[in-house]
Amino acid sequence: MADGRGGRAERRGHRQLRDGRPAGAVRSVASADFDADGYDDLVIGQPYTAESGDAMGSSVSAGDFDGDGHPDVLTGLPGEDLTRGGVNRSDAGAVLLLKGGATGLTGSGAVAVSQDTAGVPGSSESGDRLGSSVSLTDLSGYGRADLVFGGAGEDGGDGVLMHLPSGSTGLGYPQTTVFGRPALGTAPGAALGANLAP
Repeated sequence: MADGRGGRAERRGHRQLRDGRPAGAVRSVASADFDADGYDDLVIGQPYTAESGDAMGSSVSAGDFDGDGHPDVLTGLPGEDLTRGGVNRSDAGAVLLLKGGATGLTGSGAVAVSQDTAGVPGSSESGDRLGSSVSLTDLSGYGRADLVFGGAGEDGGDGVLMHLPSGSTGLGYPQTTVFGRPALGTAPGAALGANLAP
């Protein structure tokens, strides 16, 4: 994280930056005051430097999902391979929620979500690329940021958006809503969920 001492940024969310690297190699940026010093800090996603090919950090977003007053970070892993029933699903994808606390952002208690998570609709398939985009945004108005993430490769490239709500008891997996081509009328191959605005 880098400290933005030039003043407090009011807008939080994520932005993807292309830097001349190969197609699909992007950096993403999110800002929030993680250390409670009155200045926003930056989280910079740098895919393709951690586990080979999982693309962790290709999209990041900051928000307070549990209402504890400390910002958390949601990041996508669209290249994550998942195994179910002994069969590998390459590039099925997942998202990872990193929790913030009084001492800042930590990996302790991190939560991974995929289409194989109990209560989440559907099932992981090769090429779904869940986590292509992510957003932590309070969509309900209850003061807790909900999880929204895209799977640009779902259904042969039609793509989907998934909304996983946050509540007083935690993440509402059974209330996860999926928005895809049938519901939204998007064009075939539109890769819905490839990008999300904060």
